[in-house]
Amino acid sequence: MFDFEFMQANWLWAIAPIYIWFLLFKTKSIKRPIVGDNIHLSFPILNSLEAQPTQNNNEQQHSLSPLALAVLLALCCISLAQPIIKTAVPTAPQTEASDLIILVNTSVSMVLRDYKEGDKTVDRMSKTKQFLRQLVTQYKGQKIALVILGRPASIWMPLTSDRQQIEHAIARLQTTLGGRNSDISASLDLIKNNFKPNPDPNHKNLILLIHDTYSQLGSSPPIEKVKELQQDGFKIHTLAVGTTTKPEFSLGTGHLIYVPVNLDYMQSLADAGKGKMVHLKKSQVPQELLNNIANPVTKNTPTQYIKQPLYYYPLLSALVILLFLFFPFSLFVAKKA
Repeated sequence: MFDFEFMQANWLWAIAPIYIWFLLFKTKSIKRPIVGDNIHLSFPILNSLEAQPTQNNNEQQHSLSPLALAVLLALCCISLAQPIIKTAVPTAPQTEASDLIILVNTSVSMVLRDYKEGDKTVDRMSKTKQFLRQLVTQYKGQKIALVILGRPASIWMPLTSDRQQIEHAIARLQTTLGGRNSDISASLDLIKNNFKPNPDPNHKNLILLIHDTYSQLGSSPPIEKVKELQQDGFKIHTLAVGTTTKPEFSLGTGHLIYVPVNLDYMQSLADAGKGKMVHLKKSQVPQELLNNIANPVTKNTPTQYIKQPLYYYPLLSALVILLFLFFPFSLFVAKKA
């Protein structure tokens, strides 16, 4: 489909006075200017070459047609109005650009086997890595970074668009990688000092905090650090790992005391970060969080057009009329001997 329009449509208003002028002067005679008058050469020796008087001088004095003049001026106005044809170009919807920083708890509590898949018990770290692999596969943003939420915290993988490197980094995650305990506040400070949000308002800066709320240490409350990052331009989502009630099956070997995940605490962090909190449950990967992070909001791209100018058609027509109005036809016809 295509649309026809004028880019400078105000010029079309000039056609109205031209039409009024035509109504007033259509019965009056308008003399044509003399074109091609006698040529006199200033060289005496060339007096014999002096041009002969034009035989059709009377014809040049014939009147101009008011209708032709009106059409000429109207065509000029149409040309100045810049008529164009706009042809729509198909465009695919675009997704919002985004970068994702994944903050993963690797404290010793992640060895607790409070998940069960079939006849097998699964520890918290394995369940987390299973979710992260799906997230990386489905993620449609630009870059991903991986930060270990430990004591001390460390950058496991800086922002990169290489999905294969991220998958390798996830595969190498293990408990106690950052120590036996975790410090959420220090880990968020690490992000604040090393990752600057993209200032583009159309670019999403995301943080995914993955924690089981077990053995949390630190000198300052994490919620204050979350608010600081949110004010800097980050949106913080949280993924709560672990069950809310002690399972009947064995939690694995060791001397760890079972502590259920505190969903209210993880929800408060997500609220402070203007994000979502999702619980990593026993039998399913949280598709809601996957969709929210991996599939950014799809924007309808504004329709784009190819504009083809048409101003030269009325302009050329006006030039042709001008040619025949002010230059008598006899000038273009060979004179008889």
